[in-house]
Amino acid sequence: MKTFVRQAVLSAMGLSAMALAGCSKASLDTPVAPVGERVEITLGAEVASTAKVKAGLSRGVVDKGSAGPLFVSFARIDQDETSGKYPADYSDVDSAFVASWKGTLASADGSATAIKFYDPKFYLSRASNNSTKLVGWYPQTAFKSGSNGVIEIAVNGSNDIMLTEELEGSKDKRFGTYVVGGPDNKIFHFSHQLTQLRFFAYGVDAAAPGVWGKIKSIKLKEQLPTCEITLPDEVVFSGTAAHLALVKKKASDDSDIAYGTDGLEFSFDSSVTADGDEQANREKSATECGYAMVAPIAAGGKLTLIIETEKGGERDDIAVSLPADGFKAGFAYNIYLRFSAITIEPKAAISEWQTGGNVNIEM
Repeated sequence: MKTFVRQAVLSAMGLSAMALAGCSKASLDTPVAPVGERVEITLGAEVASTAKVKAGLSRGVVDKGSAGPLFVSFARIDQDETSGKYPADYSDVDSAFVASWKGTLASADGSATAIKFYDPKFYLSRASNNSTKLVGWYPQTAFKSGSNGVIEIAVNGSNDIMLTEELEGSKDKRFGTYVVGGPDNKIFHFSHQLTQLRFFAYGVDAAAPGVWGKIKSIKLKEQLPTCEITLPDEVVFSGTAAHLALVKKKASDDSDIAYGTDGLEFSFDSSVTADGDEQANREKSATECGYAMVAPIAAGGKLTLIIETEKGGERDDIAVSLPADGFKAGFAYNIYLRFSAITIEPKAAISEWQTGGNVNIEM
Protein backbone atom coordinates (compact mmCIF):
# COMPACT_ATOMS: atom_id res chain seq x y z
CA MET A 1 0.00 0.00 0.00
CA LYS A 2 1.23 3.47 -0.82
CA THR A 3 1.77 5.61 2.24
CA PHE A 4 2.12 9.29 3.12
CA VAL A 5 5.50 10.42 4.31
CA ARG A 6 5.97 12.51 7.41
CA GLN A 7 8.76 13.53 9.82
CA ALA A 8 8.40 14.38 13.46
CA VAL A 9 10.25 15.75 16.48
CA LEU A 10 10.07 14.03 19.93
CA SER A 11 11.68 14.16 23.43
CA ALA A 12 12.04 11.86 26.42
CA MET A 13 11.89 14.77 28.79
CA GLY A 14 9.40 17.23 27.39
CA LEU A 15 8.65 17.83 23.59
CA SER A 16 10.47 20.70 21.65
CA ALA A 17 9.03 23.18 19.19
CA MET A 18 11.72 22.40 16.65
CA ALA A 19 10.91 20.32 13.53
CA LEU A 20 12.49 19.41 10.23
CA ALA A 21 11.41 21.63 7.37
CA GLY A 22 11.27 18.74 4.90
CA CYS A 23 12.46 15.25 4.09
CA SER A 24 15.16 13.83 6.34
CA LYS A 25 18.32 12.93 4.43
CA ALA A 26 20.30 11.87 7.51
CA SER A 27 22.54 8.86 6.95
CA LEU A 28 23.23 6.06 9.37
CA ASP A 29 26.77 7.32 9.95
CA THR A 30 25.57 10.60 11.46
CA PRO A 31 27.84 11.30 14.45
CA VAL A 32 26.46 9.88 17.69
CA ALA A 33 26.22 12.13 20.73
CA PRO A 34 28.17 11.09 23.83
CA VAL A 35 26.47 9.24 26.68
CA GLY A 36 24.38 11.66 28.72
CA GLU A 37 23.97 14.22 25.93
CA ARG A 38 20.37 14.84 24.87
CA VAL A 39 19.51 14.27 21.20
CA GLU A 40 16.09 15.22 19.93
CA ILE A 41 14.11 12.56 18.06
CA THR A 42 13.04 13.41 14.50
CA LEU A 43 10.59 11.07 12.77
CA GLY A 44 9.96 10.40 9.10
CA ALA A 45 6.52 9.30 7.94
CA GLU A 46 4.42 8.93 4.83
CA VAL A 47 0.70 8.61 4.24
CA ALA A 48 -1.18 6.05 2.15
CA SER A 49 -2.48 7.29 -1.20
CA THR A 50 -6.22 7.82 -0.93
CA ALA A 51 -8.40 9.96 -3.12
CA LYS A 52 -6.15 12.91 -3.92
CA VAL A 53 -8.13 15.17 -1.62
CA LYS A 54 -6.95 18.21 0.25
CA ALA A 55 -6.46 17.75 3.98
CA GLY A 56 -6.75 20.55 6.46
CA LEU A 57 -8.07 20.80 9.98
CA SER A 58 -11.62 20.26 8.71
CA ARG A 59 -10.85 17.47 6.25
CA GLY A 60 -11.73 13.87 6.95
CA VAL A 61 -10.15 12.17 3.92
CA VAL A 62 -6.36 12.43 3.75
CA ASP A 63 -4.13 11.73 0.73
CA LYS A 64 -0.80 12.57 -0.87
CA GLY A 65 -0.72 16.17 -1.90
CA SER A 66 -2.92 17.12 1.04
CA ALA A 67 -1.84 20.27 2.83
CA GLY A 68 -1.60 20.35 6.61
CA PRO A 69 -1.72 21.11 9.38
CA LEU A 70 -2.84 17.64 10.36
CA PHE A 71 -2.90 16.62 14.03
CA VAL A 72 -1.48 13.17 14.83
CA SER A 73 -0.42 11.24 17.94
CA PHE A 74 2.47 8.94 18.83
CA ALA A 75 3.18 6.61 21.74
CA ARG A 76 6.55 5.24 22.84
CA ILE A 77 8.07 2.43 24.83
CA ASP A 78 11.77 2.13 25.79
CA GLN A 79 14.23 -0.67 26.36
CA ASP A 80 14.92 -1.62 29.95
CA GLU A 81 18.37 -0.30 30.80
CA THR A 82 19.50 -3.53 32.47
CA SER A 83 17.86 -6.35 30.48
CA GLY A 84 17.36 -4.64 27.13
CA LYS A 85 13.79 -5.97 26.98
CA TYR A 86 10.75 -3.93 25.97
CA PRO A 87 7.40 -3.91 27.77
CA ALA A 88 5.09 -6.59 26.39
CA ASP A 89 2.69 -3.94 25.05
CA TYR A 90 1.67 -0.28 25.48
CA SER A 91 -0.66 -0.88 28.44
CA ASP A 92 1.65 1.00 30.83
CA VAL A 93 1.87 4.07 28.57
CA ASP A 94 -0.53 6.56 30.13
CA SER A 95 -0.41 9.39 27.59
CA ALA A 96 0.16 10.04 23.89
CA PHE A 97 2.36 12.66 22.26
CA VAL A 98 0.44 15.34 20.37
CA ALA A 99 2.00 16.47 17.10
CA SER A 100 1.23 18.71 14.13
CA TRP A 101 2.04 17.45 10.65
CA LYS A 102 2.62 20.37 8.29
CA GLY A 103 3.58 20.83 4.67
CA THR A 104 2.42 18.83 1.66
CA LEU A 105 1.97 15.14 2.42
CA ALA A 106 3.85 12.71 0.20
CA SER A 107 3.64 9.01 -0.59
CA ALA A 108 7.34 8.15 -0.98
CA ASP A 109 10.00 7.72 1.71
CA GLY A 110 12.36 10.12 -0.04
CA SER A 111 9.78 12.92 0.16
CA ALA A 112 9.00 12.69 3.88
CA THR A 113 7.77 15.91 5.49
CA ALA A 114 8.08 17.17 9.04
CA ILE A 115 5.97 16.48 12.12
CA LYS A 116 6.35 18.90 15.03
CA PHE A 117 5.63 17.74 18.57
CA TYR A 118 4.21 20.23 21.03
CA ASP A 119 6.60 19.02 23.71
CA PRO A 120 10.01 17.72 22.56
CA LYS A 121 11.15 14.14 23.09
CA PHE A 122 14.72 12.90 23.20
CA TYR A 123 16.54 9.66 22.61
CA LEU A 124 17.75 7.67 25.59
CA SER A 125 21.35 8.45 26.40
CA ARG A 126 22.65 5.78 28.77
CA ALA A 127 25.62 3.43 28.82
CA SER A 128 23.60 0.67 27.10
CA ASN A 129 20.14 -0.38 25.84
CA ASN A 130 19.14 2.99 24.43
CA SER A 131 16.55 1.96 21.84
CA THR A 132 12.96 3.24 21.65
CA LYS A 133 9.86 2.02 19.80
CA LEU A 134 7.20 4.40 18.47
CA VAL A 135 3.82 4.00 16.79
CA GLY A 136 1.56 6.77 15.47
CA TRP A 137 -2.09 7.29 14.50
CA TYR A 138 -4.55 9.81 13.05
CA PRO A 139 -6.72 11.62 14.04
CA GLN A 140 -5.02 12.93 17.16
CA THR A 141 -6.76 11.07 19.98
CA ALA A 142 -6.01 10.39 23.64
CA PHE A 143 -6.10 6.89 25.07
CA LYS A 144 -9.42 5.34 25.96
CA SER A 145 -10.36 6.17 29.55
CA GLY A 146 -9.12 3.43 31.87
CA SER A 147 -7.33 1.55 29.06
CA ASN A 148 -3.78 2.75 28.47
CA GLY A 149 -2.47 1.90 25.03
CA VAL A 150 -6.00 1.63 23.56
CA ILE A 151 -7.55 4.28 21.27
CA GLU A 152 -11.23 4.63 20.38
CA ILE A 153 -12.16 6.66 17.29
CA ALA A 154 -15.69 7.27 16.04
CA VAL A 155 -16.52 6.04 12.54
CA ASN A 156 -18.86 8.85 11.51
CA GLY A 157 -18.60 8.59 7.74
CA SER A 158 -16.45 11.69 7.29
CA ASN A 159 -13.21 11.05 9.17
CA ASP A 160 -10.16 9.18 7.96
CA ILE A 161 -8.41 6.82 10.41
CA MET A 162 -4.74 5.92 9.96
CA LEU A 163 -2.16 3.86 11.85
CA THR A 164 1.60 3.49 11.40
CA GLU A 165 3.77 0.46 11.82
CA GLU A 166 5.89 0.25 14.99
CA LEU A 167 9.48 1.35 14.38
CA GLU A 168 12.56 1.07 16.57
CA GLY A 169 15.22 3.76 16.72
CA SER A 170 18.03 5.14 18.85
CA LYS A 171 20.42 8.06 18.72
CA ASP A 172 22.81 5.99 16.56
CA LYS A 173 20.02 4.63 14.30
CA ARG A 174 17.70 7.59 14.22
CA PHE A 175 14.05 7.93 13.28
CA GLY A 176 13.56 9.93 10.11
CA THR A 177 16.57 8.36 8.42
CA TYR A 178 16.16 7.80 4.70
CA VAL A 179 18.71 5.62 2.91
CA VAL A 180 18.45 5.47 -0.89
CA GLY A 181 17.97 1.83 -1.86
CA GLY A 182 18.73 0.76 1.69
CA PRO A 183 16.81 -1.53 4.08
CA ASP A 184 17.38 0.68 7.12
CA ASN A 185 14.83 3.43 6.50
CA LYS A 186 13.22 4.78 9.65
CA ILE A 187 10.24 6.41 7.91
CA PHE A 188 6.75 5.93 9.36
CA HIS A 189 3.91 4.97 7.01
CA PHE A 190 0.39 6.16 7.88
CA SER A 191 -1.93 3.49 6.45
CA HIS A 192 -5.70 3.90 6.06
CA GLN A 193 -7.87 1.66 8.22
CA LEU A 194 -11.19 2.49 6.52
CA THR A 195 -12.64 2.03 3.05
CA GLN A 196 -14.01 5.02 1.13
CA LEU A 197 -17.30 4.72 -0.78
CA ARG A 198 -18.23 7.49 -3.24
CA PHE A 199 -21.76 7.65 -4.62
CA PHE A 200 -22.95 8.88 -8.03
CA ALA A 201 -26.34 8.77 -9.78
CA TYR A 202 -27.56 8.97 -13.35
CA GLY A 203 -30.63 8.16 -15.45
CA VAL A 204 -30.49 5.09 -17.68
CA ASP A 205 -33.48 6.29 -19.74
CA ALA A 206 -35.20 9.60 -20.37
CA ALA A 207 -38.20 8.71 -18.19
CA ALA A 208 -36.17 7.97 -15.04
CA PRO A 209 -35.84 11.53 -13.61
CA GLY A 210 -39.58 12.07 -13.91
CA VAL A 211 -40.42 8.72 -12.31
CA TRP A 212 -38.12 9.06 -9.29
CA GLY A 213 -37.74 12.81 -8.79
CA LYS A 214 -34.84 14.13 -6.72
CA ILE A 215 -32.70 12.05 -4.37
CA LYS A 216 -33.57 13.05 -0.80
CA SER A 217 -31.15 10.82 1.13
CA ILE A 218 -28.81 7.84 0.91
CA LYS A 219 -27.89 5.81 3.98
CA LEU A 220 -25.72 2.76 4.58
CA LYS A 221 -27.48 0.21 6.76
CA GLU A 222 -26.05 -1.17 10.01
CA GLN A 223 -22.56 0.32 10.12
CA LEU A 224 -20.33 -0.19 13.17
CA PRO A 225 -19.69 3.17 14.89
CA THR A 226 -16.34 2.63 16.64
CA CYS A 227 -12.78 1.79 15.60
CA GLU A 228 -10.75 0.48 18.55
CA ILE A 229 -6.98 0.29 18.16
CA THR A 230 -4.87 -1.62 20.68
CA LEU A 231 -1.29 -0.53 20.11
CA PRO A 232 0.75 -1.34 18.24
CA ASP A 233 -1.38 -2.96 15.51
CA GLU A 234 -4.70 -4.54 16.58
CA VAL A 235 -7.69 -2.86 14.87
CA VAL A 236 -11.27 -3.90 15.72
CA PHE A 237 -14.61 -2.35 14.73
CA SER A 238 -17.34 -2.52 17.35
CA GLY A 239 -20.46 -0.97 18.86
CA THR A 240 -24.17 -1.13 18.08
CA ALA A 241 -24.69 -1.05 14.32
CA ALA A 242 -26.69 1.93 13.05
CA HIS A 243 -27.63 3.49 9.74
CA LEU A 244 -25.07 5.99 8.43
CA ALA A 245 -26.00 8.90 6.16
CA LEU A 246 -23.69 10.00 3.35
CA VAL A 247 -21.48 13.01 3.86
CA LYS A 248 -22.98 15.48 1.36
CA LYS A 249 -19.62 16.68 0.11
CA LYS A 250 -17.31 15.92 -2.80
CA ALA A 251 -14.46 13.64 -1.80
CA SER A 252 -12.11 15.46 -4.19
CA ASP A 253 -12.16 18.84 -2.45
CA ASP A 254 -14.67 18.60 0.42
CA SER A 255 -16.95 21.14 -1.23
CA ASP A 256 -20.68 20.95 -0.46
CA ILE A 257 -23.06 19.10 -2.76
CA ALA A 258 -26.19 21.18 -3.33
CA TYR A 259 -29.04 19.09 -1.94
CA GLY A 260 -32.00 21.44 -2.15
CA THR A 261 -35.16 21.41 -0.05
CA ASP A 262 -36.59 18.65 -2.22
CA GLY A 263 -33.28 16.77 -2.65
CA LEU A 264 -30.56 16.34 -5.27
CA GLU A 265 -31.48 16.31 -8.93
CA PHE A 266 -29.95 13.72 -11.27
CA SER A 267 -30.37 13.73 -15.03
CA PHE A 268 -30.48 11.57 -18.11
CA ASP A 269 -27.69 12.63 -20.46
CA SER A 270 -29.36 12.67 -23.87
CA SER A 271 -26.02 13.26 -25.59
CA VAL A 272 -24.82 9.74 -24.73
CA THR A 273 -25.57 7.17 -27.44
CA ALA A 274 -25.31 3.42 -27.65
CA ASP A 275 -22.12 3.77 -29.64
CA GLY A 276 -19.04 2.53 -27.77
CA ASP A 277 -19.25 1.90 -24.02
CA GLU A 278 -22.59 3.55 -23.22
CA GLN A 279 -22.40 2.76 -19.49
CA ALA A 280 -18.91 4.21 -19.09
CA ASN A 281 -19.97 7.35 -20.95
CA ARG A 282 -23.01 7.79 -18.71
CA GLU A 283 -20.83 7.41 -15.63
CA LYS A 284 -18.70 10.33 -16.81
CA SER A 285 -21.70 12.69 -16.55
CA ALA A 286 -23.16 11.14 -13.37
CA THR A 287 -24.21 13.39 -10.46
CA GLU A 288 -21.99 13.11 -7.38
CA CYS A 289 -24.08 12.36 -4.28
CA GLY A 290 -21.51 12.21 -1.45
CA TYR A 291 -19.19 9.77 0.27
CA ALA A 292 -18.81 7.63 3.38
CA MET A 293 -15.70 6.36 5.20
CA VAL A 294 -16.62 3.04 6.80
CA ALA A 295 -15.19 -0.16 8.23
CA PRO A 296 -13.88 -2.52 5.52
CA ILE A 297 -16.26 -5.27 4.39
CA ALA A 298 -14.71 -8.70 3.92
CA ALA A 299 -15.24 -10.91 0.87
CA GLY A 300 -18.66 -12.52 1.17
CA GLY A 301 -19.99 -9.67 3.32
CA LYS A 302 -22.87 -7.39 2.43
CA LEU A 303 -23.78 -3.75 2.10
CA THR A 304 -27.39 -2.57 1.92
CA LEU A 305 -28.55 0.96 1.16
CA ILE A 306 -31.60 2.97 2.19
CA ILE A 307 -32.47 5.38 -0.62
CA GLU A 308 -35.24 7.94 -0.42
CA THR A 309 -36.39 9.79 -3.52
CA GLU A 310 -38.85 12.62 -3.99
CA LYS A 311 -41.45 10.53 -5.88
CA GLY A 312 -40.36 6.97 -5.17
CA GLY A 313 -40.39 7.23 -1.39
CA GLU A 314 -37.97 5.20 0.75
CA ARG A 315 -36.51 1.85 -0.20
CA ASP A 316 -34.45 0.08 2.49
CA ASP A 317 -33.43 -3.01 0.55
CA ILE A 318 -30.97 -1.80 -2.10
CA ALA A 319 -28.22 -4.43 -2.10
CA VAL A 320 -24.73 -3.53 -3.33
CA SER A 321 -22.78 -6.30 -5.07
CA LEU A 322 -19.31 -6.34 -3.54
CA PRO A 323 -16.14 -7.01 -5.55
CA ALA A 324 -14.74 -10.53 -5.15
CA ASP A 325 -12.34 -9.43 -2.41
CA GLY A 326 -14.83 -7.14 -0.66
CA PHE A 327 -14.38 -3.45 0.17
CA LYS A 328 -10.82 -3.23 1.48
CA ALA A 329 -9.11 -0.80 3.85
CA GLY A 330 -7.17 1.88 2.00
CA PHE A 331 -9.27 1.54 -1.17
CA ALA A 332 -11.84 3.96 -2.59
CA TYR A 333 -14.81 2.67 -4.58
CA ASN A 334 -17.22 4.51 -6.87
CA ILE A 335 -20.81 3.31 -6.47
CA TYR A 336 -23.15 4.29 -9.30
CA LEU A 337 -26.91 4.41 -8.80
CA ARG A 338 -28.43 3.65 -12.20
CA PHE A 339 -32.00 4.98 -12.20
CA SER A 340 -34.35 3.62 -14.85
CA ALA A 341 -38.12 3.95 -15.13
CA ILE A 342 -38.58 0.68 -13.22
CA THR A 343 -35.44 -0.26 -11.26
CA ILE A 344 -32.40 0.92 -9.26
CA GLU A 345 -29.16 -0.94 -9.90
CA PRO A 346 -26.05 -0.17 -7.86
CA LYS A 347 -22.69 -0.65 -9.52
CA ALA A 348 -19.27 -0.11 -7.91
CA ALA A 349 -15.84 0.83 -9.22
CA ILE A 350 -12.62 1.64 -7.42
CA SER A 351 -10.88 4.99 -7.53
CA GLU A 352 -7.73 6.19 -5.82
CA TRP A 353 -6.77 5.69 -2.85
CA GLN A 354 -5.83 2.38 -4.47
CA THR A 355 -7.50 0.70 -7.39
CA GLY A 356 -10.54 -1.38 -6.45
CA GLY A 357 -13.48 -1.45 -8.87
CA ASN A 358 -16.88 -0.02 -9.87
CA VAL A 359 -20.23 -1.06 -8.43
CA ASN A 360 -23.48 -0.45 -10.33
CA ILE A 361 -26.94 -0.48 -8.74
CA GLU A 362 -30.08 -0.58 -10.85
CA MET A 363 -32.91 1.56 -9.46
